[in-house]
Amino acid sequence: MADQTVNALFLLPLIITALAALGISPLIIRWYKGRGWVDDPSKNRHPKVVHTYPVPRGGGLVIFVAFLVGVGWFLGLDKHLLGIILGASIIAVLGFVDDVRDLNPYWRLFWGIIAAGCVVAGGIGIAFITNPLGAGVIHLNELQIPFYLWGKLHTIWVWSDLFALIWIVWCMNMMNNCSWWTAV
Repeated sequence: MADQTVNALFLLPLIITALAALGISPLIIRWYKGRGWVDDPSKNRHPKVVHTYPVPRGGGLVIFVAFLVGVGWFLGLDKHLLGIILGASIIAVLGFVDDVRDLNPYWRLFWGIIAAGCVVAGGIGIAFITNPLGAGVIHLNELQIPFYLWGKLHTIWVWSDLFALIWIVWCMNMMNNCSWWTAV
């Protein structure tokens, strides 16, 4: 029984999304190469370029398509997932435009904040964190602002939402800007 649960919750989604990524990768690579959207180390001296030959961009599109296949196949749509999909869509479009046009980092940060805001607006926050200075937890859901929108009561958890927004933006930028892991 436990093996079936592991397969249903972890292995099957992993296999399906991996197959989706493997299936779409050659198409994206061909599309990017055909248009000359490549990282060429002879033309681009940025520290993030660690390869020695031209490599097509577009890895973000592969990840986005695999993500959509996975959530479409295995999850039901709710407000949380809708916020995540909207935020991921913004990042996918932003990544595509950045691949083609090399956007200003401030524009990427601005749209990253908007994308993270979509996730937080979808109801995803961080209600508490473990206290780094000792036992217990720090509750981030204490300061709340209630309001009515379209006849329904909604609540902004100020610290929880702010912490989630900062955390999501920080994680996106750390993953986007870390070139050391590609050299490993």
